[in-house]
Amino acid sequence: MLRWLYLFISVSVFIGCSDSLSEDASQEQVGKETPDIAAAQALVADITPYVSWGSDSTNVSFDEVSARKAGLSEDRIELGKQLAGISTNAIQHIADSDTTGSSTTHLQSVGVDLAFSWITPLTQAAFQAFFVALGDTCPKPHFQPPITSYVTRATAISRLTAAGYRYTLSPTGLCAIKGPTGYGQLGGDYTKPLYYSVYGSASLPCYRYQGVVSTNPPWTFQVQGAPSGGLVGTREPNPEICEYTWPTWWWGAYAAYFHMVLC
Repeated sequence: MLRWLYLFISVSVFIGCSDSLSEDASQEQVGKETPDIAAAQALVADITPYVSWGSDSTNVSFDEVSARKAGLSEDRIELGKQLAGISTNAIQHIADSDTTGSSTTHLQSVGVDLAFSWITPLTQAAFQAFFVALGDTCPKPHFQPPITSYVTRATAISRLTAAGYRYTLSPTGLCAIKGPTGYGQLGGDYTKPLYYSVYGSASLPCYRYQGVVSTNPPWTFQVQGAPSGGLVGTREPNPEICEYTWPTWWWGAYAAYFHMVLC
């Protein structure tokens, strides 16, 4: 089944995210074999008619019964269930954490969602195909050593906020993948939303630059993928998946997989 999912083809055959990064940089992240982007596109096209995407753009469900009646293959049905299920679970656990104020029900604490060991090879291949097609990369190293110490933490924060960063999870609370530990104003994680069009969507804040302010002296800040002291880094899917409209129905699942597995 997967032999046609791993062909060497050009990323250009897939309609991806505008302003994408180079193909070479993307291929480096997924190994010597580049996923067949056209095959992944065809799979998504097959299962999308059976996906219901809520008006809030975060409530995703897959109609398994209708898909099976229409003759959709079992591997495609499983892919649809998993992509929709990961998105729904991510949002549900975040919502539970928002309500209870406890990290015990948060996505980070739910082993089945974190491990992704239960997803099929086809779903893994689809995620890697999205990664390549969108031009996403994992910064190496994640952060350069900071070279500047500021007199106060507020001064370090002001360097980020003046450049358009705000603390992660704003404005509604425990929203982001991998939160709440390490996120938020006290945790030191900051987000500069980046607006992109993905698969013909409206321009949405579905990406971000990540900034981190030290929580103990010396007071410094770092931006992921930027040189020391830099304010422009390497973009990543915005982990605040309940804060913005998704560009496509599988975006929540992809953002979770990106942060939990790929990078």
